[in-house]
Amino acid sequence: MNLENLFLYFAIGGGVVLLWQLVMMIFGGDDGGFDDAPGIDPGGDDAGVSDASGFWFFEMISLRTLAAAATFFGLVGGAANATGASAGVSLALAGLAGYGAMYAVYWAFKQIFRFETQGNEDVYNAIGQTAEVYIPIAESNRQAGKVQLTMQGRTVEYQALTDSDHPLATGSKVLVMDVVSNDTVKVANNPMALANLSLTMPPIAAMNFPPGVWALGIILAGVAILVALFAFIKATLKRCSSNQVLVKYGMFVGGGKTAKTIHGGATYVIPFVQGFRYLSLEPIQIEIPLRGALSGENIRVNVPSVFTVAIGTQPEVMSNASIRLLDLGTNEIRKQAEEIIFGQLRQVIASMRIEDINRDRDTFLQHIQNSVEPELKKIGLVLINVNITDITDESGYIDAIGQKAASEAIQQARGDVADELRKGEIRVADAEREKAVKVADATKLREIGTREAEREQAVRLAELLKEQTVGEKAAERDRAIEVAMMLKEQTVGEQTAEFEREVQVKEAERQKRIAMAEADATAVDGENIAAARVAKSQAELLVQRAEAYHRGEAAKREAEASVIEVQNRAMAKAALAEAERVEAEKRAEYEAVAKAEKARLIVQAEAEAERIKLEANANAAAVYAKLEAEARGQYEILAKKGEGLKQIVAACGGAREAFQLMMLEHLDTLAETSAKAISNIKFDKVVVWENGSGKDGRSNTADFLQGMTGTLPPMMQVLRDVGGIEVPESLARFMGGDSKEKETVAPTPKAEANGATSEV
Repeated sequence: MNLENLFLYFAIGGGVVLLWQLVMMIFGGDDGGFDDAPGIDPGGDDAGVSDASGFWFFEMISLRTLAAAATFFGLVGGAANATGASAGVSLALAGLAGYGAMYAVYWAFKQIFRFETQGNEDVYNAIGQTAEVYIPIAESNRQAGKVQLTMQGRTVEYQALTDSDHPLATGSKVLVMDVVSNDTVKVANNPMALANLSLTMPPIAAMNFPPGVWALGIILAGVAILVALFAFIKATLKRCSSNQVLVKYGMFVGGGKTAKTIHGGATYVIPFVQGFRYLSLEPIQIEIPLRGALSGENIRVNVPSVFTVAIGTQPEVMSNASIRLLDLGTNEIRKQAEEIIFGQLRQVIASMRIEDINRDRDTFLQHIQNSVEPELKKIGLVLINVNITDITDESGYIDAIGQKAASEAIQQARGDVADELRKGEIRVADAEREKAVKVADATKLREIGTREAEREQAVRLAELLKEQTVGEKAAERDRAIEVAMMLKEQTVGEQTAEFEREVQVKEAERQKRIAMAEADATAVDGENIAAARVAKSQAELLVQRAEAYHRGEAAKREAEASVIEVQNRAMAKAALAEAERVEAEKRAEYEAVAKAEKARLIVQAEAEAERIKLEANANAAAVYAKLEAEARGQYEILAKKGEGLKQIVAACGGAREAFQLMMLEHLDTLAETSAKAISNIKFDKVVVWENGSGKDGRSNTADFLQGMTGTLPPMMQVLRDVGGIEVPESLARFMGGDSKEKETVAPTPKAEANGATSEV
């Protein structure tokens, strides 16, 4: 829904409701069933305005005020929108007008109800009247209640206060003593208070028109306003049916355009500055007797056709129509469209061959639509339908194509007939063959069924005879089996008893061996537990030594920190003393010169002393914190190390085993360190000088290797004792065996003679 329609609906709906209320008030004596104003109470206080809502705005809300607000919201908003104002401005003006109309109607009906309820009623006439309390009244004027009394022939109610020291309950009979305001009186429950009645009367109002005069004037003014509003709506609101396009032109049409088009709606047309016209959307049929148009083969063809066009409803097409076709008659529009269609149709025919035009009419029509419709939209028209009446040519080319097609169709039909006859003969032969096959299959099945029945009969007889014989044999076999089973059970029972006796004997022997093994295991467990306690005691001793070392180191570091702190404090005091001495000297030297210079030096001296003091304190605190942190770190390291060693000893089952485990864990580190020690030494080659002067006919090289292998057994012993590594027995025999079993490396004759070298 656009903004223009929104304003229109508000104006019409609110105006109808408001007019209906005024008509019913004039002719029906009421408001037509719409007396629903919550903020207007004819019998309430303040001349009809109720205070139950608690907020003044809610007193204005009623069907009357809402109808007036809707009416003026729609009228003012529609007028602002018609002048070309933006949506925000139109809504703001409409909202202000609606609120003003709501308040005006509220005030008018408030005055009407005030005059209707007050009449000649005067609150001062209540003085001296007896009233009844129906809302309790607090004592000493603390809180107002309400009273009812009969005055001027009717029952009225007022708010009430009392000077009494006691509250007045509901149902109490009281006497009106004085008037506090137009809706509040002062009452008393003491009859003796009549002597204190105030007989002062208020001045009579200068103007006291009858209520009917005010009501009639307001009603006539409202009717005049509504008549003027509806006359304005009728004069400015222009509607457009579904088969028309409304063109609004002139000033303030909006969007920077000179015209605005609307299809099937309504709009405001401002008198004197705007105008309007209607464009019909009825279809227009245009006959196109096209003759002698050249085709793609340069053959002239005749294509008589009928085109149906109409003004489009798309916004851009309607805008083009408002520019090109406004105030033009149907014949003039038809003439313009006819010229466009003629030119575009000739262009389409020139781009196609005659066979394509004649054979593929859908493609031909699609080309016509794609070529003609864009040109028609430029003047505001759309193409609805194209009807090609006939396609002919003067040379007879199309007739020849027709004859060729007819001949081909006849030949195709004859071939189709022959094919169908051949297919019919084939189907007859197939049917006869299938008949013979099915008869043979039926005969075969019958013979097979007869033979199977005879075979099943013979088999059944043989099975019956076999079952009879088998039954007799089975009875004899069962009897023999029962006898054998009885004998077997007797033998099995005897053997079972013997077996159970032997099992009991074996079970007693097994329990004896288990008891002896359990006793041995208990003894071994006791020995292991004792060894574990010894290891635990040694670990605890190590832990206690670590803790003692930690405490000693911590105390030592704390003492050093205390000494440093004392030294720093002494230095700070010395610095302070030095500062004070300098200050005294400077003060004595410059006191007579200038007081300002003295103050500056004092400040400098104090600042320097404070700086030195702060630095000393900071250094002392830093040293103390550092030493404390180091001591704490050493304590934690030693404590964690002691706990770890304790757990390792407990897990390994002894201190020796734990030591061997730790040596094994660091064996790779020892090997890596040893390898790194000689890693930078490069051995390009090893030269061995051999002159064959060894002992017992052996070379020096063989003696060196034998000596080196002789050092391996002690090393293996160390590995076994320290790391728990057992060396294979064969390797041990090889390293420690008889020298006679070792191979002797004899020098070659050439080496013995010349002392040659060998390279590795």
